[in-house]
Amino acid sequence: MWEAVSHKGQRPYQEDRCLAIPGKVGIFAIFDGHRGSQGSGDSIETLLTGALSAAIADIEAELLNESERGGFVAGSTACVAAISGETVVVMNLGDSRAIICGVEAGDCVRLTRDHQPYWEDERKRIEAAGGVIHSNGRLFGEFEVSRAIGDRDLKKFGMSAVPEFTVYHLQRQRPSPLYLLVGSDGVFEKLRFQGVCETVVELLRNGEESGIASRVITKALVAGTSDNLTLVVAKLV
Repeated sequence: MWEAVSHKGQRPYQEDRCLAIPGKVGIFAIFDGHRGSQGSGDSIETLLTGALSAAIADIEAELLNESERGGFVAGSTACVAAISGETVVVMNLGDSRAIICGVEAGDCVRLTRDHQPYWEDERKRIEAAGGVIHSNGRLFGEFEVSRAIGDRDLKKFGMSAVPEFTVYHLQRQRPSPLYLLVGSDGVFEKLRFQGVCETVVELLRNGEESGIASRVITKALVAGTSDNLTLVVAKLV
């Protein structure tokens, strides 16, 4: 069971895109575009990680080629979760997020970290490439993320398209029910991780397992988010 909801929020246009492919290997992904809509081994971990890495590398190469030909510099975050059996592999670039929520607050787990220019490892890479991080923590005072696909003009200043991976094994913790949420940063702008988790926990405790995505989006809008919002929710257990 899965669902996806998208809303442009207070923005005049929608740059988020989502992908949901349920199946034996389920794929659930968020691509949060910026600067234009154009941006929008043997173990299972090794296989999924390798496949996702190759896919992102191909997307990055094609987008950079398209941006060169089309004269645009758009980019996009990417957060992709692949589920196979008991294993969840999450690939992340940027500040979209993947989290797991269950009936209890302790069931909630954050699977990604935001790639922001002011984090020490990100800052070192950017500054070594000649990029400048302003006092507001943004690259050149404007760009909130330090990793993304596209952004052709920023690649020489340390904007990376190298993803980070997280592997989560369901057999280590199996409450019922358990949900995977993959959302763009607009979902978390005002609610934060804690607020989203509290919303899902309350819904599940009340036996409301359908409509989770729409309820979270509505709550984020009421909280005053200014960004596009897209959320994909998939039941794991």
